[in-house]
Amino acid sequence: IASGRSSALVVDSGAATTSAVPVFDGYVLKKGIQKNSIAGDFLSEQAKRQLLNVMGPNEIVPQYLVSRKKAVGPGQPASAILRTYGRTHPSFHEFAVRRVLHEFKETVSMTLKATDRMTVTQVQPRPFEFPNGYNTLIGDRWRIPEIMFQPNLMIPTLTPTETHEKTKDPNQTQSIPLPIMINESINLCDTDVRPTLFANIVLCGGSTLFSDFTRRVENELSSSMHKIKVHTAASSSERRFASWIGGSMLGSLGTFQQLWVGKQEWEENGVA
Repeated sequence: IASGRSSALVVDSGAATTSAVPVFDGYVLKKGIQKNSIAGDFLSEQAKRQLLNVMGPNEIVPQYLVSRKKAVGPGQPASAILRTYGRTHPSFHEFAVRRVLHEFKETVSMTLKATDRMTVTQVQPRPFEFPNGYNTLIGDRWRIPEIMFQPNLMIPTLTPTETHEKTKDPNQTQSIPLPIMINESINLCDTDVRPTLFANIVLCGGSTLFSDFTRRVENELSSSMHKIKVHTAASSSERRFASWIGGSMLGSLGTFQQLWVGKQEWEENGVA
């Protein structure tokens, strides 16, 4: 709805899940729904592992702990004075660390246009500075987004005692490459609707905002016999919040008002 189409394959990659949902004439084709657990939260955890591999024994220090810092050279130990908070909840600290990881994904990570060796070697390193002043060059900055296309590139767990349990590890769930998931979703639908879905692939969700992500999806699907067209919203905010925008548009339609479940009806019938 947010993209103005009644028929499309909606590829939504958010925090916890990447999904491919075929929609034809406004109706969801449930038999074609595909889900993948490689999404934003897991990519953030992978980014954390990548950065810790680069930083060695250093830890990621979030912004709220930094009182003052001095400029240092690339790879040199940080020179910062840290604040001490005695009553900070661990969940807040984790939230602050994830903000650093999100900044890393948004400013440094990129999607490869192709997977040939020449394309990989042409990627230029990019510097990244942590809140405490420590900075370094990131060479394989394509690695985190590439996990969505090649799950075998997952960075293994640093230690057996790593306790981050909130993000499910795709090694233990479904982790198929994004192009295969798109093809499987469309091929599970009836033959006569497949050309329409291939020509109307809509990307949305924050994890589709990596640079050149749209072009990479098109290149991966170009071997299909059907005409491929990938659509995205004009702005990053619209693509990120497409589900909410579409929901608000749906809720404001006059024809949708009769579908609301009122309080009295809910109290009488409940979930049934």
